[in-house]
This record gives sequence, structure tokens and C-alpha cells, in this order.
Amino acid sequence: MEETKKQLEKLKQALAETERSDQAKSNYMAQVTHNIRIPMNTITGMTEIARMNIDDKEKVAECLDKIDISGQRLVAIINEITDMSELQNRVLELDETPFFLGEMMVQIFSGFAVQIQNKGHHVRIIAKDVVHEQWIADKGRIQQILSNLISNALSYTLPGGNITITVSELHSFQNSYSLFRFEIEDDGIGMSEEFMKDMYQPFARAEDPRISKEQGTGLGLTIALRIVRMMSGDMTVVSEPGVGTKATVTLHIKRQAEQELAERYLSTSLLVVNDQQDEGIEILETLRNSGIAADCISSPARCIEKIQNALMDECPYRCIIIKWKMAEMSGMDLANAIAEQMGTELPGIIFVSNEWDNIYEMEKASAFSDFITRPVTLPKIFFAMNRICPQVIAEKVQNRKISSLAGKRMLVAEDNELNAEMIKELLQQNGVVVEVAENGVRVLDMLAAKEKDYFDCILMDVQMPVMNGYEATKRIRESERIDLQKIPILAMTADAFSEDIKKAKEAGMNAHVAKPFDIIELMEVFMQIFNKI
Repeated sequence: MEETKKQLEKLKQALAETERSDQAKSNYMAQVTHNIRIPMNTITGMTEIARMNIDDKEKVAECLDKIDISGQRLVAIINEITDMSELQNRVLELDETPFFLGEMMVQIFSGFAVQIQNKGHHVRIIAKDVVHEQWIADKGRIQQILSNLISNALSYTLPGGNITITVSELHSFQNSYSLFRFEIEDDGIGMSEEFMKDMYQPFARAEDPRISKEQGTGLGLTIALRIVRMMSGDMTVVSEPGVGTKATVTLHIKRQAEQELAERYLSTSLLVVNDQQDEGIEILETLRNSGIAADCISSPARCIEKIQNALMDECPYRCIIIKWKMAEMSGMDLANAIAEQMGTELPGIIFVSNEWDNIYEMEKASAFSDFITRPVTLPKIFFAMNRICPQVIAEKVQNRKISSLAGKRMLVAEDNELNAEMIKELLQQNGVVVEVAENGVRVLDMLAAKEKDYFDCILMDVQMPVMNGYEATKRIRESERIDLQKIPILAMTADAFSEDIKKAKEAGMNAHVAKPFDIIELMEVFMQIFNKI
């Protein structure tokens, strides 16, 4: 009898757990559909209003702007739901590639620039004791963690508030790994002790009339925590109502191997511009002790004259190392003046700083320069110089123009007629010559019928009838024609899980573009492939 009671109790507990699980799934789906319906309602409503006012250009333009914003919001929701599904049901596969700390931070904040400007936030980025800036890790996942936390900070901080992001290298291990800490701190509305008990639950959002208009699904913190844990890291959040919130993430990140002094550096000359003489001289001595020719000046005003004199003496400076914040002239203003005066003779520019409070200038400067932090070491300088050698700089600035794609021939493989029409129109608006194939077999036939190097790129839908994009790509790569073995192929698909991206690469595709895509993002992928930047 006692055993029967125990069994019944277990069955009751299992039933209760199943009911809780079913209720959680129902609540989850209710929240998903709710969040999707809001932007969808705006899109359908604004479309109807635009039709009713088709002759009013200003009204139509206003409707299109709102449709665009709602479309972006819808894509963000879909991406977050996709991430939740992947992190919950699949093993996280890390895509470890080399990248740079400064480059990653610029890319993160470029996505928040408009929001920061509209709300008048003061944002600071601080690097503390970062000796190793060159990392090998899953850049996308680290960006995702930081972006979700920064997005929360921006959303829950009132206009004119302060957000500070601090990156610290806590310890450098002998096994090529370092322990890094990321702190995202704001002086926003904060969270109550009661809400913090459930803050990691999906769709949990603090209710406050001051931020009720802020868009969000309440998945950001949940996603960030799961990724951090899957990367064997740690994450803590402390908050106080009316004071603000501080999120701290620690991760073990692999360092890139330090580069040896390249022989070509010994035949070049560098100029250090730093109004803090002690620091300038220290960098100068570091360079000269390694056999690199270098000069140092403390006055930014003399910089252009010194560069031009070196050019006249046929001993041009290969690179200029500039302090980002100077009393006489900012590093960015000096860099702009150098670029204006030197034109195609523009040398490489490396900014030195451990703090940035104007991300617009930082983003603009990254187009033709690099950032390193103190302590300034030779490996940091070498890495930066390799990335911004002068002959590449001019090409980067020029090739960032979308017009550089004019005349390129692209084969678009897409079985959906409306999608094919949209893609064709968008590409043609940017000067691209487009031909369309409705399935993989048609792709192979069109490639076989064209002469060598006829197409510059293939935009390949993955899910197509007759023959899918994966199989078509494999057959293209197996072709005896050298041009087809090397032609860039971009996967174009609504399948955005990490294993789908991996599958595309294994099939022989060069890159992966998730639907629905942003035309500017697509163009940047094209330019990276064509210009090998």
C-alpha cells in the first residue's frame, strides 16, 4: 500500500510538471505572437494608409519610414526567437576566428548610433589594462552578449543618461588564454528586488511608464546569460531602483600569437604625435629599440608639415601614431586634416586611447585607421600596421562606395517570384547586372552556357525545388572549370541557425545572408568578397 502511495505521488508530481511545462509553452507562444503582431499591424496599417494617400508624396514617405522601422523590429524579434530556440535545443557551436577588440566595439556601437543620438545618451568605452587586443573567438557570440546588455542599458536609461562599458584584462595565462571582464553600467531606472528574481525568464520586462514606449521582447538578458554559460563564462547583474544597473560578464578568450618584427618595418618610418611628451617619447623609444625608424612631435599643428617634408625627402612616413585626445586638436580632426592634404598618399593612422566618448567619430575613423590601447606594445603596433598598410587604405575608402559594384554580373537563384523580383530590383538600383534562375538545375545550365568568368557572384537560395542550393553549390565546386571552383557563392536563406551557416560553408559557400536581409548589409558582404577587405 505504501509503495502504491509513493507511485501515485510521483505520478501527481510528473503530471503537475507536465502541466507547468505546457503552460510555460502556451505563455511563450502567446508572447511570441503578441510581439510579432504589433509590428505586423503597423506594416499592414501603414500600407493601407499609403494606398489611400498615393498622391501625397510626404504622407507616403512617412508611411514607408514607419513600415521600414516595423520591418526591422520584426526581423529583430525573429532573430531573438531563433536564438532562443537554438540555445535551448541545440549544442552551441563556436566559430572561432581572429579579430580585434577595437574593431568589435566599433561594430557593436554602429548599430546603436541612432538610438544613442535620439535619446541624448552619453556613452563611454573604457579599456583597462588590456595588454592583448588580438583575439581568436566567436566574435558574433561575444557581440551578441554585449549588444543585448547594451541594448537593455540604453532602453532602461532615461534621455540624457550615462552608459559606461569597461573592458578589462584580469589575467593572462600561459596557455594562450586571458580572462577578460566586460562591465556595462548605467544610471537608468534600475530594477526592483522582486523583478530581479525573474529577470532571466523569457519575456520578462520591467514595467515602468517612463520607458513604456521602448521596444523589446524581454529576451535579451535570457539569451546573453545562456550564451555566456555555454561559453563557460560567468555573468552577474546588480541593480537598484532609481540608481541604475551594472551587468558584468567574464570570459576566457584565446589570444592571437604575437607577431614577430617583420623585415619590411625596418625600411619604413613612423611618426608619433602625442601632446603628452613622456608617453610620446616612451612609444618612440619602443620603436627605435626594435630598429624601426621613428620621430615624435608634441604639436599636432606641425604634423602635416612634417609629413609633407618627409614625402619631399622621399622618406615618407608609413604610419602615424596619434593620441586620440589632445588639447590643441583632437586626434580625429588631425586625421581628417591629414587625409584632406595627403589624398592618395595618405599614410596609415593608429589612434592611441583607453577611453572613447564619441562613438560617431570612432566609427568614422575606423574607415581608414585602427585603435590600440595602453599599454602600447610592439605586437599591438605590428597588428595594426598589418591591417592598415597605405596601399590598402585608399582602396578601402574608395571601395566602401556602393557604386563600386556597378557593372558586376550576379546570378540570383531564387524560386519565389516575388522574392526574385525584389532582389533583382534592389541590385539593379545599385548598378548590378542580374540574371535569375528558379532552381539549382537551372543554375548549372546557365553557368555551363556562359563563357569563363561571365558571372562575378552567385546569390544562392538554399531551399529550392528540383535541386536545392547546397547540392548546386557542391556540383559547382566539383566543376572542371577553374572559374566556377572559385566564384563567390552567398547562401541566401531563412535558415539562420549556426548549424545552417556551418552547412552552407561545408557545401562550399563563401558567406551566409539570412532572410529577410538588409540591402546595405548585403552590399557590404559583396564588397568584402570583391575587394577582399
